[in-house]
Amino acid sequence: MNPYIYAGLPATTQAFATCDMIEGYRHTDKSKRHLAAQHIVATIYGVDIEHLKTPPDRRMMFVEARSMLFFYLRLTGYTCMEVARVYGRDHSSVVHGTKKFLNAVKQKRAPERPGFIRLMYECGHVPALIVNTVAGTEYLDEIFEKGDFNEFFNLNLARYDELLLAHEKRKLVARLKQNELKSSVSSTYFSRIKEAKLDSIYHRKAATSRR
Repeated sequence: MNPYIYAGLPATTQAFATCDMIEGYRHTDKSKRHLAAQHIVATIYGVDIEHLKTPPDRRMMFVEARSMLFFYLRLTGYTCMEVARVYGRDHSSVVHGTKKFLNAVKQKRAPERPGFIRLMYECGHVPALIVNTVAGTEYLDEIFEKGDFNEFFNLNLARYDELLLAHEKRKLVARLKQNELKSSVSSTYFSRIKEAKLDSIYHRKAATSRR
């Protein structure tokens, strides 16, 4: 395992996580990657793993957690029918959940964006260098804007280098003008992940969150 990507992750996640960033490494066991995603999504939303399959009620935290997981599984090669069988849903429920999450991440400041980046980072698809820099954050936002989510698994590092160079030039100009650069480490995805409280946003009272 790459220590720069996996350092600090829970042992249960490290045991199953897969990393496409390691040259030549491809994990063939989808079930292990799926289990890693379950652990991470459950942690992000503050729910029990078993509640991803059998939620105790219809509070939105369970609905949204499942939508994120469905979206990730579809990106990683699961068919709608495979996902539906595992989670005891029908084909249309998987399609609806996937579209629901896709619509959410179209909004630049939606908390689902940093939540999804956390999932991608902890599963090893996006390295810390991208998540923890302003240029990397700009690049990840570009991927969201384009809607080409497969690029998360095949990062265009040349584009990242372009954005990094542009950011360094902005810093230099700001320093020469004795101005403070507005974009700073506070605007990286690492900082957004800390601010996006997906484990509390959807913890509404059951009486007011049923549909």
